[in-house]
Amino acid sequence: SWSWDSKDGLAAERVSSRLPDSVFDMHAHLYRQTDLGASNPELTSSGPAVAGLPEWRSSLSRLIGGRRIAGALFFPYPTSTCDTAAANNYLIQQLDAAPESRGLMLVTPSMTRKEAEKILENPQIAGFKPYHVFSSHKPTFQAPLSSYLPEWAWSLADERSLIITLHMVRDRALADQDNQREIVENASRNPNARLILAHAARGFHSRNTVDGLPALRGLQNIWFDASGICEPVAIAAIISAFSPRRLL
Repeated sequence: SWSWDSKDGLAAERVSSRLPDSVFDMHAHLYRQTDLGASNPELTSSGPAVAGLPEWRSSLSRLIGGRRIAGALFFPYPTSTCDTAAANNYLIQQLDAAPESRGLMLVTPSMTRKEAEKILENPQIAGFKPYHVFSSHKPTFQAPLSSYLPEWAWSLADERSLIITLHMVRDRALADQDNQREIVENASRNPNARLILAHAARGFHSRNTVDGLPALRGLQNIWFDASGICEPVAIAAIISAFSPRRLL
């Protein structure tokens, strides 16, 4: 959470010698609590009212050392009551002070392609951050990808080589056959879209990632980020199946 104690400091010290000189953070949220609405979760409500560039840099500096920070891929924090327009505007404001960084806009089923194209006029916006809480499917944690990731977003990502960072849901995550089918179909149909499967393909239960990876083999436009994954099994499986260059 937002606390930092001697054990955290010891862990950071122990890992320091194994880190590269330059680190680009591939999964970072910037937000204002006022934009999150009534569904402001405990993680964000227990922290600062504004979690912007200064808060990100301060927190990351404690973990890896400030001299290593080379920028980040930022996105807003999605909640079911989030003011997405305000959240995307705040992201752009923060990016103005971080020329080395890029951002992904929150994208929802109600957003139009034209609205997204307007946001993409900012050269630092590199793509889309969909999230299940915007789906009309209930409960949203069982939502199919198509219910919260619009087809036009795939097409736009393909046309402009944009990023989609996807935190998939459903009980079995990547091992879910519907998730596999939608990922394979859309990634194959839109080969220039750059799909990042967040949290090691939501590998918090690593077996789901291990079991699901074979379905994606051969796809050249899929990457994985390691955000929040603290056990090695899912990460090792990705490296084995896709090579270290696909793990961010």
